[in-house]
Amino acid sequence: MMRSHGADIYRELYYFGQAGEPVYDALVGAVKLRYRFLPYIYSQSWQVTKNDDSFMRALFMDFKADKQTWNNNREYMFGHNVLVCPVLEPQYTTEKIVRTDPMSGWNRQDLKEGEYAKVDWTQAKSYKVYLPAGAQWFDYWTNQKLDGGQTVNVSTTLAHSPLYIKAGSIMPMGPEVQFANENKFDNLDIVVYPGANAKFTLYEDEGDNYNYEKGAYSTIELTWNDKAKSLTIGKRQGSFEGMLTSRRFNVKVIGGKTQTVNYSGKSITVK
Repeated sequence: MMRSHGADIYRELYYFGQAGEPVYDALVGAVKLRYRFLPYIYSQSWQVTKNDDSFMRALFMDFKADKQTWNNNREYMFGHNVLVCPVLEPQYTTEKIVRTDPMSGWNRQDLKEGEYAKVDWTQAKSYKVYLPAGAQWFDYWTNQKLDGGQTVNVSTTLAHSPLYIKAGSIMPMGPEVQFANENKFDNLDIVVYPGANAKFTLYEDEGDNYNYEKGAYSTIELTWNDKAKSLTIGKRQGSFEGMLTSRRFNVKVIGGKTQTVNYSGKSITVK
């Protein structure tokens, strides 16, 4: 679920500029990224439902041996694979805060007219990010591989917050769509971030009802053998109305090759 809350205010993206303008492009980019991640999000949501897993995870939940994560409230794991590092201080604007609002106790006052125009939106800024020890990390935007247990200065733009994928992760990634059920995902990218063995359960159902509670869903176990450099797409378990019985997967290994695999529900291994 993705909701934009508010009352009597504009929330649609086209009210915030037009294509080619930095704020508008950043908003559109964030929505597109969310849809690209949708198969991962949906599958992890199933783990929350079925196995009492959690989605937004404090770092110490996965890296308790690293004391640097115990009090880190600036970053979090999004599922078990994605490290999210929001930029928590304004880098392109300044704000003056005065305590005048009786409801919240504070109020933001706009800059003077013309001050925003002085900002160079294209000039990348830098931001400090801590990468938890016990894993290696791929920069999502550049695919650069970094060791954990260190603080790094990373480049940030208005559109790109620091985002990392843990080495030893399998990420199912969807195509660019306009709404969740636009595409039946006959062209999913199965992106492997090598460096360690990995498993991921791809979960799918009808998408718009509660039939999954009656067993109308399917799961496909994905397993990466890092030493053999092979991905096994396991036998499909379960079924639901409208399910793709045959489909294509684009298997992509970061730093390696991409192969298109025809899948009919039987286990198949891609070298």
